[in-house]
Amino acid sequence: MGFYLKRRLLQTIPLLLIIAILCFILIHQTPGGPLSVYTFGRKIAPRDIERIKDSLGLNKPLYWQFFYWLRQVVFYGDLGYSYVTWQPVSKLIWERLPNTVILMFSALFLSILFAFPIGIFSALKKYSLFDYVATTFSFIGYSIPIFWLGLMAQLVFSVKLGLLPSGGVRTPGLPFNLLDRIKYLVLPSFVLALTFIASWSRYMRASLLGKLRENYVITARAKGLSEVAILFKHVLRNALIPVVTIVGLQLPLIFSGAVITETIFAWPGIGRLLFHALLRRDYPLIQGILLISSLVVILSNLLADIAYAYINPRIRYE
Repeated sequence: MGFYLKRRLLQTIPLLLIIAILCFILIHQTPGGPLSVYTFGRKIAPRDIERIKDSLGLNKPLYWQFFYWLRQVVFYGDLGYSYVTWQPVSKLIWERLPNTVILMFSALFLSILFAFPIGIFSALKKYSLFDYVATTFSFIGYSIPIFWLGLMAQLVFSVKLGLLPSGGVRTPGLPFNLLDRIKYLVLPSFVLALTFIASWSRYMRASLLGKLRENYVITARAKGLSEVAILFKHVLRNALIPVVTIVGLQLPLIFSGAVITETIFAWPGIGRLLFHALLRRDYPLIQGILLISSLVVILSNLLADIAYAYINPRIRYE
């Protein structure tokens, strides 16, 4: 496993380089250009535009801009400066990263907490009333867009019932209070988790149903093992392997869903930062966030592979 981890980590270097090149080219090919934040709705003299281009290095060839940016990232950890706020991109990202991590892991925890038991119980009680209700919930939850669900949650729980705040991360002026933070976290985390609860519960049900028909389950029952022992000692680990694949591949989707969720609930995270950066064509900030997002995707796949070996000891990567 150690050799495999080292090999995979080394493979991330050329992969991140290719992703950085593609993102850099695509960002700089978007209409408007990085100076649109200065020229839109304003009358700026051409000489001032050229002076700004010269100070930002935008009058250089595109390959020169990329390699200069890459050198700053690799050797100095410098992701550049925002074209809008003139603050370091790394500083803006690290300020927002903890809030996004809290939201993502809360949504992941809720997704696993609800999806796996629902899927297991639906498989064990196939074609029961619970199974039909869970199936209906899954189809509805998977079909509802996150932005619509977030707005409806705000309307019901914040406007109509007044139970939970509609946005933000804490009560203004209040010192740190864990219950206050949790109160602000409930709505965005549940909204973000609902789609994954709906899909992962269906994957869990389908995988478990397939394993319950295997010959080793029939043999275990013939030996007199209880259904609980068969489920937790034999069936569940094998059924989790394809589900772990889905969870590992969909972890980055939690980040992409956080962009919408953070925007709706005014959650000060990376997703909301990316949304505003896209509106303002803040190229260095967009590039930095996309690089972090790519790293999240790669590490998610690596964590899924590690989980394989833990769930099924027969899997070896050496």
